[in-house]
Amino acid sequence: MDYKYKVFLYKGDERYLTNSKINRVIKDSKADEINITSYDCSEVNVEKAVFDALTPAFLGGNKVVIITNPVFLEKEKEEKNHNTKLLKSYLENPMDSTFLIINASGMKVNEKLDIVKALTKKAQVVNTNGISEVEFRGWLERECAVQNVEIEKVAIATIYRAFGTNLEQAKNEVDKLISYVGPGNTITEEVLKEVMSKGNSNDIYDFINALFRGQKQKAIEIYLDLSKYEKDSGIFINMISKSFKESLLVKTMVENGLTQNEISTKMKISSSRAYYMIKDSANFKKETLENYITSLAELDYNIKSGKVDKKIGFEQFLLGIK
Repeated sequence: MDYKYKVFLYKGDERYLTNSKINRVIKDSKADEINITSYDCSEVNVEKAVFDALTPAFLGGNKVVIITNPVFLEKEKEEKNHNTKLLKSYLENPMDSTFLIINASGMKVNEKLDIVKALTKKAQVVNTNGISEVEFRGWLERECAVQNVEIEKVAIATIYRAFGTNLEQAKNEVDKLISYVGPGNTITEEVLKEVMSKGNSNDIYDFINALFRGQKQKAIEIYLDLSKYEKDSGIFINMISKSFKESLLVKTMVENGLTQNEISTKMKISSSRAYYMIKDSANFKKETLENYITSLAELDYNIKSGKVDKKIGFEQFLLGIK
């Protein structure tokens, strides 16, 4: 496959989709494994990656240089600490035999930085954000079909509610379910409950429902039970943040006079799900949802910057919900 660009910038929140797209570029490059290198720019200066990109591939052919954690795309201070001038110079005349990939998935890229502006002009910028329920259903059905496994619609809805914003986590859970039922069988709601009861998965669906229906004590009890399986607290943060954002959107649309069917169409969800989302959003004031979303965003930033322990930070947030 011919590519117009040889420099790629990946942004957005959906890591699984990003990794899939990057793997496709690597495959299309036909680079040998020895000519595929990666640089973590939270530990090394970006100039090392650029110098590598300027070096011809070993034994000829193409090469792939991957930059992970490009912190120089987030803050002006980091931009100055890294040799971004060399990277900008490279963008003007990239090596034709090098595929330079910058993976900023999950990071807060600062569009005002000079290096980001340069990449926007000279690189292929790919945004990978969360997918809709319809897209998720299609993806999940295809994942199961490849393994000759069917999945009930109600099971799909449950999995989407729990992991829809993170395909990487959803893929891990689905792989477990597929292995559990085996080829030629069906993933049902009963199968989900059975697997969850064994601790192979987590019923975050019930946790979120309890939270949105004002059953704080029940939500805390479910969380404490799930914590026994040492599930990453980041999942709870992602799912609750997603649900709060959806509720705020639904609440705003209701205030603007949109009907249940109109909300269903705009959000690409079923009418029944739109009904429950309208009902759930009524349990919170608009400003409360906005405050929770802001608090979760700050918590996420503090966790990633090492200022707050993920588990402690989330539990403090959970206890603060009224």
